[in-house]
Amino acid sequence: MESLNIRLQQESIKDILCDYIDVLKSQPKDSDLRSNFIELLCIDGQLERADQQLSLLIKQYPEYLVGGNNLRQLIHAAQARADFFSGNATVQLLKGEVKSFESLVALNVARCRKDDSGVKEHAEKLELERCKSAFTVNNISVPDCRDLDDSLAGYIELFGTDGQYYLVPFSEVSHLQFMPITSLVEYIWRKVSIEVIDGPSGDAFLPITYIDSKTDAQKLARETDWVELPNTPVVIGQGQKMWLVGDEALPLAQCELMEKMA
Repeated sequence: MESLNIRLQQESIKDILCDYIDVLKSQPKDSDLRSNFIELLCIDGQLERADQQLSLLIKQYPEYLVGGNNLRQLIHAAQARADFFSGNATVQLLKGEVKSFESLVALNVARCRKDDSGVKEHAEKLELERCKSAFTVNNISVPDCRDLDDSLAGYIELFGTDGQYYLVPFSEVSHLQFMPITSLVEYIWRKVSIEVIDGPSGDAFLPITYIDSKTDAQKLARETDWVELPNTPVVIGQGQKMWLVGDEALPLAQCELMEKMA
């Protein structure tokens, strides 16, 4: 992983992927190389291709079955997320008020249809219906916390270990701990331990980058850029997610622990 991280600082994702393809032609059973190739495909958003390569890896090395299936569930959740934001699927509410959730879904539908007035209307409703809650974030007390992307606002995105894509309001989370990074893909899909008030608890994965990330720097969570949707005050993010923690903007990669205050 270290050597690939060095390459990613010097070369484009596209060039590294092309190099991997050439090397894999002569070394098709190099499991480490193929594993890195799969994770890089995930970062680049080539999810279907990553899934196909994962099947090949498991076929070559059956001992990779458990770990491979865990990654496959994340790929499926990431695809469900992409399908939702392109207007081709829905998303599951883990817990929370249905009214606010419906505003988020309606905002996304309006955005997909390029309905500027609808985007503005539902973004205003989403913020109005947001339940503010006090937290300690990295051991600092703050009166409120939300995503700086107006299309998410008071919601946290999660990839379940069951392959599903979920949303949960900040206000319904009692404990969220970011786990140490152990693989390349965890730079963008971060493992977390989460406890939901009167709801499920356990391990999940939190996408560190926004769905609209396009450049290499954005996909690798190395920068954050903001785009104002046409004819609206609605702002969406590209690259690394940023949370508004009290009055401060916090890059998500710097978040270690969030706990709801009593």
